[in-house]
Amino acid sequence: VEGGILHIHGNVNDSDETRWLDNVVESISNIAKAHGLSWSVSSEHVERVKWYGPHIRHLVVDVRCRPI
Repeated sequence: VEGGILHIHGNVNDSDETRWLDNVVESISNIAKAHGLSWSVSSEHVERVKWYGPHIRHLVVDVRCRPI
């Protein structure tokens, strides 16, 4: 297994961007562990695509997953 990059979208309160990003990385890492995989999971890039409403941003994060 080589790993790869996940392209994940979310609508996030602008004050919660860092928390959302940390939660995405932690969630993917936990999914890998639940399937018996020892993987390195990290965010590669965050794109702030557009505003959806007051203080709500559409974000896209590229999450790199690779076996350790």
